[in-house]
Amino acid sequence: MAGQPVRVAAITLRCNQCALGDKHRRRCSQIDSLRAVKGTAHELTRNIYAMETKGVEYMGMDREAKAAQTRQRRMKRLQSEVRKFGLNRVKFINPEITTPAKSVA
Repeated sequence: MAGQPVRVAAITLRCNQCALGDKHRRRCSQIDSLRAVKGTAHELTRNIYAMETKGVEYMGMDREAKAAQTRQRRMKRLQSEVRKFGLNRVKFINPEITTPAKSVA
């Protein structure tokens, strides 16, 4: 009975500009739409259950914080891959620091 409203809420996240919406859109790009909705609905249900049992408000991450966290995790994973292959002399460039493009004129 309660499954359908949660699935509808998961579907509406597709158009929502939040971290859960981003995660749902990533799921949709990786797997078929029905399985992505089911996974997002399951995540929403876990969040609702945690809020009800602990009696706290949901404090989700905003998009920028989640993107920064994802970027840090990717950099850490790439660095470990580089070390695994023995390429210790590879220089990593910080993506936040951009250099101006050289003009060709």
